Amino acid sequence: MEEFTSKPVADRLFGMLHIALNHEGGTVTVSGDGLPRCEIRRSAGTPLESHVPIGTREQGRLTMSVDGAGEALRPAKGFLTRRSYRVEV
Repeated sequence: MEEFTSKPVADRLFGMLHIALNHEGGTVTVSGDGLPRCEIRRSAGTPLESHVPIGTREQGRLTMSVDGAGEALRPAKGFLTRRSYRVEV
């Protein structure tokens, strides 16, 4: 699976947002005009799960940084509905 970068998205609150997913590298990055750069990263050596975009949902194998500072991460159970896929932060 190749790296995916969405087209910039205009948000009323945060301005232009940029989202990039690197499945093989195990990263999701969100940045924009009105928010700091946020990154979720899969730990090196973690077995890659093809059904999870970042490759794992195991809390101990994921790290998150906001503007370079480490943050706690508590993944919830994920699921897809037929009509929507939404991430709340």
